This record gives sequence, C-alpha cells and structure tokens, in this order.
Amino acid sequence: MNDLVKSGPLYPAAPAAERSSKRFGSAIRRFMFENRGTIALCAVLVTLGAVMGAAAYISMSLDDKNAVFAYMQNYFGGSMLIGASAGEIFKASLPPLIVTGIIIAVSGIVPIFYPFALARLAFKGFSMGFSAAFFIARYGAKGAAFALVSVVLCNAATLAASVWFLAASRQTRLESRAVPKRKGKSKRRFKIPLIAVSPKGFAEILMCFAFYLAASLAGASFESVIGHGMMRSLYGIFSAFG
Repeated sequence: MNDLVKSGPLYPAAPAAERSSKRFGSAIRRFMFENRGTIALCAVLVTLGAVMGAAAYISMSLDDKNAVFAYMQNYFGGSMLIGASAGEIFKASLPPLIVTGIIIAVSGIVPIFYPFALARLAFKGFSMGFSAAFFIARYGAKGAAFALVSVVLCNAATLAASVWFLAASRQTRLESRAVPKRKGKSKRRFKIPLIAVSPKGFAEILMCFAFYLAASLAGASFESVIGHGMMRSLYGIFSAFG
C-alpha cells in the first residue's frame, strides 16, 4: 500500500496541473539544495560587488558625480534628441547579457574559465550598487523608488537567470566528465582537463544557454520598455510635486 498516493472515490487523484506544479516546485527545491554552495557564493559575490560599487560612487569627486548626474538627466529627458529611447536601451542592455551567458557557458565546458564567470557576477553587483548609490545620494527618499525600479526590478530576472545558468553548467560539468578517471596513483591526477564535459553534457549546457538567452531577451525588453517607462513616469511625478 502506498500512503503517499491514494486514489478512488474517497481519495480522488490530484489534477494533472496540480501534480505538474508540485513536480516543478520539487525540482526547483532539489536544484537549489544540490547547488546551495554555488548559489551562496554567487550571492556573496554580488553583494560584495554592490558594496564596492556604492563605495566607488561615494568616493568620486564632485565633478565626476555631476557628470553622472548630467548623463542621467539625458536618460530621463522627454525629448527624443536627448532622451534615451527604448530601442537604445535595449541595444545597450542585451549585449552585456549575451557576453555573460557566453562566459558562463564556456566556464561549464572549460573549468579554467569558471573564475571569470564568478567575476562577471561580481561586476554586475558593482554596477547595481553604483546605480543605487547614485539614486539615493542624488534624490534622497525619491532615489529609493528609482533604485527599486532601475536596479531591482530591471535586473532581478536576468540576475537570477545568470545564477541559475552558472549553477546548472557547473552541475552538468561535475556530473558529465569527458575525461575518465584513472585507476591507481598518477602524477597528473591534480591536472584540470581542458574539456571537462561529455558530448551529452555539452548539449545540455547549450540547451541551458538557449533558456538563458530567452530570459535575457525578456529581461532586456522589460528594462527598455516597462522599466524605462516607469522611471520616466516616476521622474515626471516627482518633478510635478517638487
């Protein structure tokens, strides 16, 4: 008798959608548990990068801060001559995401590139911390709203996708070895192989890369259309009410 699954008139079977949702949630929890070390490391690196970015802005000279402020004024400008359009923001935000995905994909195939993928996440945290520090320092309480939209909302999906892709590619690399382990003692046992995945693992990393690109495309679209529109709306509201 199976106590976990019961069916019949007294115990009707769960709907297919509910079973699928439970399996999906269970898969997410299992993935996070199996990769908790990598996820924690990524969180620490992003946080440290954000702290360093905020410190970098605070330590800037007044002239440099005014130059950043002038750039952001152009970003918010309502005129198409000086205001950034949705297309311009999309073209500026998508290429860095693609570069990040390529670095992560390569790090899953060639282990020596793994530190570069971690450094890419730290640099992302640096830019987020720098932007948040600018908004809060320049606009005060209003800047917190700007930071919430431009830093948190516009980067949440792509940052989560980057961490997931990094953890998934690392897990694939560890589970799929292209170079078999040698029996007995060997002087070269500490040498890291150049290619550390099998053809199947390579295909899995490419599939994860495709999902990452889809998430990056959606994130860049959100930042260029919805995020930018929300920022300009907030700026207009705050300007109208002083």
